[in-house]
Amino acid sequence: MTDHPIAASESAAQPPGPRRPPKPAFEVERKVHLLDRLAVIARFRGVAISVFILTTLAMVIKGYTNVRQYRAQARLLIENERAATIPGLTSAPDAYYEEDVEPYYQTQYKILRGRDLVRRIVPRLKLEANPEFNGTATPPSAPLLVVRSLERRVQGLFGKEPSLGPPKAVETPDESALVTAFIGHVAVEPVRGSRLVDVSFTSTSPGFAAEAVNTLVNEYVEQNLEIKLQSTQNMLEWIDNEVAKQETKVEESERQLAEYREKQDALSLDDKNNLVASRLNHNNDELMRIRATRIQKQAVFDQVKSIAAGTAPDAIPAIAQNAQVQAIKSKLVELQREKGRLSERYDFKHPAVVAIGNQIQDAQHQLELEAAKALQSVKNEYETAVIEERVLSMNLEAAKADAMDLTRKGIAYNVMEREANSNRQVYEALLQRENEMRISSNSRSNNVRIVDRAEVPKAPLAPSDGRTWLRIIAVGLIVSLGVVFGLDYLSDTIKTPDDITRGLKMPLLGLVPSVRTGRSLSVLTHSEKPGVHVRWRASGDQYPLLTSRHVPPGFAEAFRTLRASLVSKYPRQGNKIVLVTSAEPLEGKTMIAANVAMALACSGARVLLVDADMRRPGLHRALRLVNDRGLSQLLTGQARMRNVIQRTVEDNLFAITAGPAPRNPSELLASERMMTLLTELPKMLFDWIIIDTPPVLAVADAIILAPEVSGVTFVVSAEMTRHRLAERALETIHLAHPKYVAVVLNKIEFDRNRYYYSRYYGHQYRNYYADAT
Repeated sequence: MTDHPIAASESAAQPPGPRRPPKPAFEVERKVHLLDRLAVIARFRGVAISVFILTTLAMVIKGYTNVRQYRAQARLLIENERAATIPGLTSAPDAYYEEDVEPYYQTQYKILRGRDLVRRIVPRLKLEANPEFNGTATPPSAPLLVVRSLERRVQGLFGKEPSLGPPKAVETPDESALVTAFIGHVAVEPVRGSRLVDVSFTSTSPGFAAEAVNTLVNEYVEQNLEIKLQSTQNMLEWIDNEVAKQETKVEESERQLAEYREKQDALSLDDKNNLVASRLNHNNDELMRIRATRIQKQAVFDQVKSIAAGTAPDAIPAIAQNAQVQAIKSKLVELQREKGRLSERYDFKHPAVVAIGNQIQDAQHQLELEAAKALQSVKNEYETAVIEERVLSMNLEAAKADAMDLTRKGIAYNVMEREANSNRQVYEALLQRENEMRISSNSRSNNVRIVDRAEVPKAPLAPSDGRTWLRIIAVGLIVSLGVVFGLDYLSDTIKTPDDITRGLKMPLLGLVPSVRTGRSLSVLTHSEKPGVHVRWRASGDQYPLLTSRHVPPGFAEAFRTLRASLVSKYPRQGNKIVLVTSAEPLEGKTMIAANVAMALACSGARVLLVDADMRRPGLHRALRLVNDRGLSQLLTGQARMRNVIQRTVEDNLFAITAGPAPRNPSELLASERMMTLLTELPKMLFDWIIIDTPPVLAVADAIILAPEVSGVTFVVSAEMTRHRLAERALETIHLAHPKYVAVVLNKIEFDRNRYYYSRYYGHQYRNYYADAT
């Protein structure tokens, strides 16, 4: 027996253990296209059309059987609370924290349909006397309303009726019913992209609809203003109490400050009357000034003390710069100049010369006296500066001591002063806030106002306009498409080849269409020709065969394609043993095995068809053979090979039926005689040996034979085999280490899925050539 070359090479390269199925020769990565979604709709087109018709019909009946309703609409402008503040007030920008206004508007929408607001307008509208709300109105006998009435009665018997909000404790049962009914007629719809809100009311009376919605919006505006004023009034009362308390605190703190200053005799603790600091600064400035003066006087005095004996005192700059000394020196210079002029004219004994000489001596004597006075003045000024510096230093130390004492006293004073300042700031802030709130309260500003009042509607809400018809059609399409795609999503069955190649990761051998007919089957002889195209439906013990009458051309062509695919998967030389199985019963594996064998036989190959399903055999019925002898007798030794092989209507096709049902089919298939049979069958000049086995998930017969054959053909029924069951069956098969596994998709509804198979498999061309033949 020759193995598949590809499988043999893979088995040599892989370690022992469960084998993975070989990958297909090439795999095209296909994206989901719009036509794939259309294929789903086409597959469930009957359901989609039914759901669309029922949904549309229900909405049309509902529209035409409803009571004539009138809708009146008013429009409000709801701004945020910041818009109601008065410009110019210091607290206005910080009065409201505004980060996300959406919760505020959602709250206002709920208030418009709230029980508290509606309860205030119930007496005004006299709802208890309105037949629409007190239950005295006669309901029309419309089919849909009858259904609703029955539904309400059932809910009243077995459950609670849904309400739009819990009734308040202050409401009477009658008032609660009126409020609930009124809220059910109110609709609030914000205008997108603006702060406008449309409030509408639906009623059987157009006048009452307009009156009700206008009363509702008026009451909402008044209630909003009342709530603001009441909130402001409550805040004012609280602020008044706080202002009185804070004023008492301010007076007490300031009184304590004054008493502390008096007790400590420290008026300078007040910054405005701080004499200690002023005296300290003055003494420090005077000391700096007198110290500079003393240094200057000391420098002059040091120069005077450093004069050598015999040196003129006026050589010292300070003496020379004395005004008296300078005047005498100038006079002396003039006298000497005059003496020189007289000496040129007279003798030194001349009275004029003698007189001028005496004057010069007097001037020199005066100069010496003035120089001595200037020297004494320098000394006196220096000593005075030293004394002043010493006195100012003592005064400065005393001022420092007073400042340190004041600082110690100021620690407690500063604490008391900060508390007094804080109390005053709080008092001033509360006082300012109180004044602003009184101004705002007197202005009666409101952030809600009516833009458009409701008018009496001229016509009822009619379902016959174009917009309503479009809505009905849209709802019907949405519901039908939702049902279709929901059914497709919930369906876990394998439907298309993509589910096999991409979902199960298995190679696909071929596609077999579903055959429907009510006729009985008849086997063709070699001289007979196929008849006209008739849709078949295999029922009972009947199976559609290639040699049967009226076999559809597409069905025969599918098995020719399957034959070509099967031949290409195995080597041309040697014998091939192919096992045919499935995951569950009724998937068509026996029909596949019989027709694949016939297709191979028609191509000239010698084929042996073995029925290994000894529990529920079916090949003898499909081929019209006797089943009194077969595989079970051969494996138990009750018959020989030449006794169990039977001829069929096809010359090259031979068959071994299952025979009488044994007690232990699995043990017989696992016996040495079965292994010997699989070894001897290829020596009997058969090119192909097709073995039909029971389903994998039902019994273990196929698992026993899988590793001993050339390959396994796994049959999957389209839209019948569940994905998980197919995966489990293939995992079970791979545990036996088969040499090759491929899948055949059976019972495909090409007409039902024509969009899919036309797009990806060109099935329309196959029908074109099949019709031609």
